[in-house]
Amino acid sequence: MTDIPKSMRAVEISTPGGPEVLKLTERPTPIARENEVLLTIEAAGVNRPDVLQRMGMYPPPPGATDIPGLEAAGVVAAIGKNVSGIKVGDKILFGKYSGSEVKIDGDEYLIMREDDVLGIIG
Repeated sequence: MTDIPKSMRAVEISTPGGPEVLKLTERPTPIARENEVLLTIEAAGVNRPDVLQRMGMYPPPPGATDIPGLEAAGVVAAIGKNVSGIKVGDKILFGKYSGSEVKIDGDEYLIMREDDVLGIIG
């Protein structure tokens, strides 16, 4: 696995509205803390809560990032302390559903709790 960059690209919602309010930005790459997994995103989905959040009709849960996204697939880039059963290089599916607290931090990487992993691929 390559070194993890200090910054990453992310799509953020600049103001409530249509797709034109989505803006590409640069943010610090998150760091995996205890019980967390850092995923290099290879594919991500857009679902109804993401669209409602963009429209200003679905605020992120308290403590969650302002970047939309509830599902992704990719390769584990780093793991935090106490993560077991998942290792760097594993290909995994991530998913969290409406009303759940999730820490997604961008288009290139995301942080998730280990128990948010839906499965290891291959």
